[in-house]
Amino acid sequence: DVKVSQTFKKYTEVSITERLEIMEKVYSVLDKNEKWWESFYRVKGYHYGKEGKTEKAALARKKSLAIIQKELKNEKSEEPRKLLLYVSASMKHFLGDDVAALEDLQKALETKYQEKDLKPEEIQDAENGLNERIKDYIAKIKSEKEKPRLFDKAGSGEN
Repeated sequence: DVKVSQTFKKYTEVSITERLEIMEKVYSVLDKNEKWWESFYRVKGYHYGKEGKTEKAALARKKSLAIIQKELKNEKSEEPRKLLLYVSASMKHFLGDDVAALEDLQKALETKYQEKDLKPEEIQDAENGLNERIKDYIAKIKSEKEKPRLFDKAGSGEN
């Protein structure tokens, strides 16, 4: 069953997290792949975090992380490993495991970006761009005031 907590005239009157709950029920009967679900759970974790709903944010992020970890173990995966490590680190950071997050980010820095069907210059651009983001993320995790998870509403950031 799909139920909405209130009567509304505009879709935007319903909170994003409630809309995500409805989406999850609807899409669970459709043929969505794990890559789609991983992205969905990451978005869901983000929005629950912004609303200060820590437990629901953590649950969604754990689901995202489980899919990422499964993909990292899949030797036949065509997903860019460097990107998977970056996302894994992000989920670990938001789940409070900075040591593991930093380990994944270091592995990501040491992993060459690979993606089939890309031209060499596109691969180099992706490599450079991700390395810049990874180094920035490492610095933010190591800082006291710029840790990304602090900016969830439940954290001690400026929300």
